[in-house]
Amino acid sequence: ELVALRRERGQRRDHVAIAVGHQCCEQCVLAADRVPQGVVLVVRPISVVDLAIGAGVPTVVTVHSLWDWAHPIFWLLNAVAGYSRLPIRWTAVSQVAAKDVQRVVRSGGQVTVLPNGIDPERWDVGQAPREADDVLLVGVMRLALRKRPKHLLRMLRQARVAVPADVRMRVVIVGDGPARPALERYLVRHGMTEWVSLPGRQTREQIRELYARADVF
Repeated sequence: ELVALRRERGQRRDHVAIAVGHQCCEQCVLAADRVPQGVVLVVRPISVVDLAIGAGVPTVVTVHSLWDWAHPIFWLLNAVAGYSRLPIRWTAVSQVAAKDVQRVVRSGGQVTVLPNGIDPERWDVGQAPREADDVLLVGVMRLALRKRPKHLLRMLRQARVAVPADVRMRVVIVGDGPARPALERYLVRHGMTEWVSLPGRQTREQIRELYARADVF
């Protein structure tokens, strides 16, 4: 997947090629290298950094994950590959993530916070009418093991036990991913299919409607 952003400023053209997958690395660097003021923004994988640096293209790396759990691994990778010594601008999506990255690339300069691009006003949804004894919980996530969706299901089981039996509790977990079959088996095994649903991917408008009806999301 290759996303090219083009912004006109009078006679100047700024081009950002964003690397977000293994298949686009070389195309991404070539796209940025062909134009003036070309920049490569690396989301993943880190291997695209070598291509960009080798082509002499300014490179920005943004980290979306928390590195704390694997700090020794990333520290060793940096010690071997020397990423912190390369002309890279390091960024992360939050202060928490930036702190982890800074521990690894100490000599690579200040890690800047580059927040995820969202429109907060679009997600400022109004509250739809609801029944007092009907509780709806909504989650939106990729169903991958690193997102810990099974831990969420375990917490929901505990919540169902704690909530009075006369209160109807429903859960909708929007999203898809490789962990979905295992989660569906978990729901069947623990008798949760009547009150927890996994509808798969939904449009933004569908998610907005769910948020409007939700008590917790």
